[in-house]
Amino acid sequence: MHSFGFLIYFEESPDLATFFDGSLNPDDIIPMLQNYLNVTIENGKTLLFFDEIQACPRALLSLRYFFEKRPELHLLAAGSLIDFELESISFPVGRIDFYYLYPLNFIEFIIKHIHRLFINSYYPCSEIILFSEVCLRLLKNMLKQETLLNVKLFNLP
Repeated sequence: MHSFGFLIYFEESPDLATFFDGSLNPDDIIPMLQNYLNVTIENGKTLLFFDEIQACPRALLSLRYFFEKRPELHLLAAGSLIDFELESISFPVGRIDFYYLYPLNFIEFIIKHIHRLFINSYYPCSEIILFSEVCLRLLKNMLKQETLLNVKLFNLP
């Protein structure tokens, strides 16, 4: 089976950590991942997504070797608590790029949901813009939707 993206979720499947117990060489790890996922992992065509990578510190260390030995393989690693793990392990400096993701602000929320023509008239906003009643109603509903979403995400009362 050929596909383009595979999620390796270390918290949900802690047995995946055993793939990193021995060698950190991607040429040893990738065949185990292929067998486990029943997929073909191809350089330049496959995206591996290591999620909650802090649950497997050796997978975090393996990123260096993926970078050096398989630079054409697309690999994304994420971890909600990764900063805490980085304090306790030796980590390859200069090989990994860090990006911090934050919740969408209201403008980004609008951009995600409304047609580009409407956005171009709204963002970036350096002047007062008059919206039609229909647009204003739509914006109010979207604000309510985003607010409810944030309340659910952050367990706010």
